[in-house]
Amino acid sequence: MNIRHAYLIMAHHQFDILERLISQLDDERNDIYLHIDKKVSHFDFKKIRSLALKSSIYFVPRINVNWGGYSQIQCELILLKAAVQRNYRYYHLLSGSDLPLKTQDEIHTFFQYYDGIEFVHFSKETKPEMKKIYSRISRYHLFQDTASRFSFKKLRFYTTALDKSVLLFQRIIRTNRLKQAPFTLKFGSSWFSITDECANFVISKEPWIEQFFSRSKCADELFLQTLLYHSPFKKRLAVKRSDQEQYSNMRKIDWGKKPKRKNPSIWTETDYGNLVSSEALFARKFDSAVDSTIIESLCMYLDSKKFTQQETSKRQERDVLNS
Repeated sequence: MNIRHAYLIMAHHQFDILERLISQLDDERNDIYLHIDKKVSHFDFKKIRSLALKSSIYFVPRINVNWGGYSQIQCELILLKAAVQRNYRYYHLLSGSDLPLKTQDEIHTFFQYYDGIEFVHFSKETKPEMKKIYSRISRYHLFQDTASRFSFKKLRFYTTALDKSVLLFQRIIRTNRLKQAPFTLKFGSSWFSITDECANFVISKEPWIEQFFSRSKCADELFLQTLLYHSPFKKRLAVKRSDQEQYSNMRKIDWGKKPKRKNPSIWTETDYGNLVSSEALFARKFDSAVDSTIIESLCMYLDSKKFTQQETSKRQERDVLNS
């Protein structure tokens, strides 16, 4: 059985954290697929490639990725289509501001034990939440990929205002894209760990994904959950256990208690104990401008743990040879 894994990374800033992330993922059992947002004008591709001594790094074609736009889904599909050509056992989607909470030995052991399970997060459904989620796709968000692309505040303001006007008009005439949709909408975290079979299935459904989720808002949190829920892979989805704090996608993400929050909390040094004791495999997100100490501490912890594991493995090998 193929035990190699592919890490799919979407990055547009915080490249110092990206360097740390790549160093922690560098392993002969992994390859790394990296998308650098096309809006980034200066990026040291050679330096990033040199960080991986055991893994291969593949840079995928670049596009402009805009918050809330269909371009986020397009980027995920670009990464998946590039990686499936080499047939990995698991595909892990991460952002460039994420870090692992476990060593590669621990991560590979975990996925060998739970081999065949699809680690995709599904959010708890409440009527108020589902009403907001439904509005993301029931009407046409024609400028979602356009408004955030502009650097000029006035131009962004007018584009956003036009988008709101179009949405208001659709509300008045009762536009509903989902009226005849043959599915129940599901949602959750964008970040996943899925098998080769599942990855190929998702790619094969790209026309369906584009049909229903383009011209929508934040559909990167909708398309995968909705697609897999109505597929044979529903039986293979991981289920969050009530006695554990991690999501069923094995990511530790703190959304805090503030209502209508668009971004997760930034981990700081005060969270160190909470992070290293977590059963999650990855955490997001980190920001070196907010707290660089936690990044250093977590990487030192992983490096120390990795060294101990390597020494234990060597000792066991010597014991076998001497027995």
